[in-house]
Amino acid sequence: MISTCNYNLVNVSVNMCTDLM
Repeated sequence: MISTCNYNLVNVSVNMCTDLM
């Protein structure tokens, strides 16, 4: 999992995290 999604609880961040995965 990416740490970016963890420190960023923004809706956009979650979307980006899913894309990175």
